[in-house]
Amino acid sequence: MKLRPIHILTGLIAIIVSSYCIYNFPYIGNVPFTLQSLIVFVVASILKPKEFLICILVYLALGIVGAPVYAAGASGFEKLIGNSGGFLYGFIFSGYYISSSFKEGETKSFIGILNVMIQATVVLFFFGLLHLTIIHGFNNALVYGLYPFWTPALLKIFIATVMIYLISRYQRA
Repeated sequence: MKLRPIHILTGLIAIIVSSYCIYNFPYIGNVPFTLQSLIVFVVASILKPKEFLICILVYLALGIVGAPVYAAGASGFEKLIGNSGGFLYGFIFSGYYISSSFKEGETKSFIGILNVMIQATVVLFFFGLLHLTIIHGFNNALVYGLYPFWTPALLKIFIATVMIYLISRYQRA
């Protein structure tokens, strides 16, 4: 399989930029949300599995060594062991699942893409909540990692599905 470095770099830049797109939703306690998971999912749908792994591992490594690439310009190894760590390394597994689900040349229906996005979100939340459970216990993991995030996650699933569907139609044309 031939690697496409420009695609990996483009995906990496998109993920980094998305971590700076922060929104606060006052109706759920001013918890900040980024577009990061949405963009990780879209990038994963475009890159081949090996390319996605390189992209996301470089992203995580940049953050570990101090580059301000995590949400709101954060960085450092402590982010991987802190509250958001499970979601950060969960990107590896959820994104790889997406990338593996989109075989080259294979087109998926809107419902098929939606199904993959839902499953990948479950994978992402699994790692995020497992990590939070280890740190804070199960009930607090739900309070910190699920309740404030599940509604925006549904919106991100839908937006990612639409984006991927439109991209796949454009690529076929």
